[in-house]
Amino acid sequence: GVRIAMTIAKVFCSMTNKPLYTLPTMLLYAGMDDCRVVLDARGKRVYTCAYKNGKAVEEERVEYIADLENIVRDEKIIGDGQLFGKETYYPNMAKNFLLLKNEWQKAENVHLVVPEYLKSSDAYNIHK
Repeated sequence: GVRIAMTIAKVFCSMTNKPLYTLPTMLLYAGMDDCRVVLDARGKRVYTCAYKNGKAVEEERVEYIADLENIVRDEKIIGDGQLFGKETYYPNMAKNFLLLKNEWQKAENVHLVVPEYLKSSDAYNIHK
């Protein structure tokens, strides 16, 4: 999904001579909220990061769900809250994209833009 969407964006921007802007996925979910983004990473893990006013207050990382249960108890969750017995909430991404204009990263060369995956081989060294 991400690679296909990125390819479409790259082709569109290249053919129309428009600039291409990117944002980290979890920041896009968080927007300007004070919250924790949790996205299902499968295998009883989540991608997660806490945000305050549109800024990450910790590193994006992969964690086991069980290791986060006490941490997320009192936090506003955006994303797959059902994994922690909370409401699942997905924000208005277009609205968040516009709210985060100061965080946009302009691609100098659209042909060199590639997805940045948090779940790499070293991401399996889960933080303990």
